[in-house]
Amino acid sequence: INAEYGEEKRPTSGVGEDRQSLARKASEEKRPARGVGEEGQRLARNAGKEISDRGADEVDKDVQVDSESDGWSTCTETTFTELWETVTLKKNGVLDLNPNDEIRYRMRDGEGDDWKMATVVSSGGRVKSEKNRNVFNLKTADLPYHLHLEKYEVEKLSTPGEVLYIEDENQHVFAVMVSKERYEDPKVKEAMEKEMDAWRKYNVFREIPDLGQNALSTRWVVTKKGTGYKARLVIRGFEECLSHVDSPTADKCTTKILLALAKAFNWRIASIDIKAAFLQAENLDRNVIVRPPRDQKKAGLLWKLEKPAYGLGDSPRQWYNSLSHFLISVGCTRCKYDPGLFYRWKNGKLTGMILLHVDDLLVCGNHEFKENVLKKLLEKYEVSKHTTGSTFRYIGINITQEEEFISLDQEEYAGNVRVVELEKGRKLQRQSELTKEEKTGYLSLLGKLSWLSYITRPDLKFDVYIFSRKNRTPTIQDLIDLNGVVSKLKEVKKVRFPRLQLKGAGVKLLVFADASFGNIDDKVNSTRGYVIFLSTDADDRVCCLTWAANKIDRVVNSTLEAETLALKDALDHGEWLRGIVAEMLYGRDSKSEDLIPIISFTDSSQLSQALYSTHHVKNYKLRRDIENIKERLFNGTIAEVRWIGTDRMLADPLTKKGADCNKLDYVLDTGKMFYSV
Repeated sequence: INAEYGEEKRPTSGVGEDRQSLARKASEEKRPARGVGEEGQRLARNAGKEISDRGADEVDKDVQVDSESDGWSTCTETTFTELWETVTLKKNGVLDLNPNDEIRYRMRDGEGDDWKMATVVSSGGRVKSEKNRNVFNLKTADLPYHLHLEKYEVEKLSTPGEVLYIEDENQHVFAVMVSKERYEDPKVKEAMEKEMDAWRKYNVFREIPDLGQNALSTRWVVTKKGTGYKARLVIRGFEECLSHVDSPTADKCTTKILLALAKAFNWRIASIDIKAAFLQAENLDRNVIVRPPRDQKKAGLLWKLEKPAYGLGDSPRQWYNSLSHFLISVGCTRCKYDPGLFYRWKNGKLTGMILLHVDDLLVCGNHEFKENVLKKLLEKYEVSKHTTGSTFRYIGINITQEEEFISLDQEEYAGNVRVVELEKGRKLQRQSELTKEEKTGYLSLLGKLSWLSYITRPDLKFDVYIFSRKNRTPTIQDLIDLNGVVSKLKEVKKVRFPRLQLKGAGVKLLVFADASFGNIDDKVNSTRGYVIFLSTDADDRVCCLTWAANKIDRVVNSTLEAETLALKDALDHGEWLRGIVAEMLYGRDSKSEDLIPIISFTDSSQLSQALYSTHHVKNYKLRRDIENIKERLFNGTIAEVRWIGTDRMLADPLTKKGADCNKLDYVLDTGKMFYSV
């Protein structure tokens, strides 16, 4: 019985550490958390911030939620804490707590301490005893204990209900506890019953006897959509501790490789959204016991989960593994450079590709691929959307399929970005630090601009990079300057992927790398930037795969050292991209360096001379970096490093303020290089 019903003791998560500190960190760094249930997974896909492909996997489930809008919004730490209220003393001096109240507590005046989470079981002291009257019996996911709460700062959920109501209005998210009247709303109940129908349809749980097992609690998450509601039953996964909760999603560069190759093979791209993806995954490989929500409770019964429901820390990985197993079973291969990309080879050639972003799939291929992979995929999983039109949205990006191009734009998203308003008189306090509310607006705006700068707007990249370095203690002047960047969004810009001629022409990568010496942090640190294109020997058409602008990892002593490190980083990225392209075009075991040469460009004559000279530079650390590039040239890992004038350096606007971005914009918009390479 114990083995069947999960009587084992699962360790508590140290909820305060996992939930609050990571939530604060996510809020400060403006990287997205994974969110609540399917809504949170949609957030992780659509995140309009500088998304690191690993960052979304560590943060608690209740911090951010999807607004179901065209873009996405963030339920920040401020909104999250508004769900709690400070526990006060009653007239008899006892804390106003009742059995089953959900609380969090930390040492008084412990601003840096993490909140600990617990459920009140009962009072553990006598009211007449002044010393012990605020001792309470508490319970966590691990085991019960008693604690003298008068020594702590204590907060409890503001409403004892189990429904978190999320309202979407004008692209803002408001998270408040549902009132009892709203809980009884027939439309809310209808949405909840629809969700329970899905749980039963996919056999997500089975009822088992309540033998006192450790059980995770649940919560309804209701999203308002137009005049109706969408309900999700979410497991409070933060109540358990798991070591592996990350899940692969395709890199943004890989997405652009798929678009470039799809156009080269003249394949139509389709977007697929799997309906209730987690519930359609394979059965869980571990015991998870949960307490049903109040409206589904039956006396003496708990639920044993059979499927990875929303809110569990490992649900995204369980879903990925399920989909991965299926794709491999129908003849697809997982890319060894990016586990979010699957492809199929048949008779020695590529027949199709599938890109994974949680439950959003981007698919392209020939007739054979559609019959043997796509058709079976649609038979295996129930989908909510299968878009094959000329224009559609994928993770918040507009994709348009034209005769000669596939183009990307974010016109709608950019049109909804607004400046942060300041109170009257604040503009005069230029050097004053931002208030908490102003900083929230600053970080939110910075995140939106960052998302744009990653996908379609390299002209914003340097600005975003500079302002992100000030996000710990931004000032009014910083906010005013950041607001000024919004004016650049008036112009709609597109990134176009032309049809490359692959037959009878050699494929190559073009890497442009640039650096600015001592131009940030009071002239202490330096900036590097690069842009990488896929091209062929047939003509001057190019597909841009990525661009970047970041601080050079170490303090450098010269322009030569800055340019060397910029080129070294760009070549590292270029070799990774080449590996993906070569695997798609020439097979998993192909030698990419022999098939796809990398031609790199620098506007530093010193670096060009140093790479082809037998003389050594005096700086020994720099000598090691130069020798690294020389070795790549010698063994053929890279084909050539060419010197070009600054007027031809396409990475120049990524490294310095005010640099001309027109040439780079021209190349991205037309898909053609403006001079012969």
